[in-house]
Amino acid sequence: MLLTVERQRYEMPRMAAIRDLALLFGEKITTERKGRIAESAVALRLTILGLRVFRSVADGDAVDFLVINKKGRVVKLQVKWIRKGRYGRPMISLRHAKGERRIPVRYEPGTFDFIVGYSLEDDKAYVFSSKEVSGLVSMVTVTDSSEEAWYKLK
Repeated sequence: MLLTVERQRYEMPRMAAIRDLALLFGEKITTERKGRIAESAVALRLTILGLRVFRSVADGDAVDFLVINKKGRVVKLQVKWIRKGRYGRPMISLRHAKGERRIPVRYEPGTFDFIVGYSLEDDKAYVFSSKEVSGLVSMVTVTDSSEEAWYKLK
């Protein structure tokens, strides 16, 4: 006798306050704006945690933040906004635009120590070390264990 388990398709939570606020003022949330929102949300969390945060001056740098952790070690962070994947799972892109033609390419090894994905839909950050994503090519799916996992920066 074969048992079948019916799995429900993952549904991302409804984008609440951020989209509603933008719609209220008639603003579109472009990908550039999503990136700025993600960086601001992560900077807020890092500041609340009492970490020293240094932000990149230019958009498009491979490192968005340099963070000095409690032990005095400098950690390089790359921040991305989370997009809905092909099958509905939230995903973080491991690629960035490069060159004049803005071709998406994988980050070089050693570019960042941690990549942080921020979900505008549920106001959560997901933290992955460079080791955790080293074998992946273009995307990483968020996991419960990576949700607000700031302890990894220690």
